[in-house]
Amino acid sequence: MIIKALIVFKNDMKALKLAREMYGRLCARGIESIMVDNLSLQSKQCPSVDLVIVLGGDGTILKAARAYAPRQTPILGVNLGTVGFLSSTEPTDLVFSIEQLIQHNYSLEHRMMINVMVLRQGIQILNNIALNDMIIRAQTYHTINVKLQIDGKPYTVFRGDGVICATPTGSTAYSFSAGGPIIDNRVPAFVITPICPQLVNARSLVLSADTQLEFIFDSDYGTAISMDGAGELMLQKNDRIIVKRSAITAQFIQISPIGKSNPDSQEEPRYSISFSEGLV
Repeated sequence: MIIKALIVFKNDMKALKLAREMYGRLCARGIESIMVDNLSLQSKQCPSVDLVIVLGGDGTILKAARAYAPRQTPILGVNLGTVGFLSSTEPTDLVFSIEQLIQHNYSLEHRMMINVMVLRQGIQILNNIALNDMIIRAQTYHTINVKLQIDGKPYTVFRGDGVICATPTGSTAYSFSAGGPIIDNRVPAFVITPICPQLVNARSLVLSADTQLEFIFDSDYGTAISMDGAGELMLQKNDRIIVKRSAITAQFIQISPIGKSNPDSQEEPRYSISFSEGLV
């Protein structure tokens, strides 16, 4: 039963207007609601709620997921971004979606997350979770080296601008732009994709999520690590980045199959991916 809801909206007037409309509708149905903009959302100060409704793009949804996944609070994404891969519904279907929520006519989709730990001279300096990806990327115009170990055994060295370690959710993001494959969200796997590799035959790796990955930064050039595109940390030579599947999953509400949220909706699908453009 939904007693209390949090409405997270991105910092613009369209989102604020929609948040106020949703706030009024939820309160009218007896659901206590709280509004907060995405810039004010802090993981350690998040109110305890039964539902998180996110009005924004994938970046806003990712931030809410990192904050509320540890609490196993379900998230409903309302697409106000450009693509909206993580969204479950559109603003035009808002009234329909609220009714479906109140009537418990929805399903929960559990998305795999990763745990990222950075060790410097054996001391942990970072420990965080991510829904999309972990990215190691050079901040200068120099090639960097990143060694990869799988389950404690040396596997390869990435030479180029960096490397991406993505979840199935993140396989549609930066990893895909860098030439990586798309992985079904139901497949427990890591996708490791080199960024502008020096060797033309360097390709993405798809590995079981049961493996433990260790990336060893082996370069003197300025390089940063980030999770879900946020919280950059500058690396030092010989820093070790350990990535493993998190015990925490992000829970996303699905009102109905994507593109069919409202049976009366005439909208076209939010996004499409072409696999043929540019091929000869």
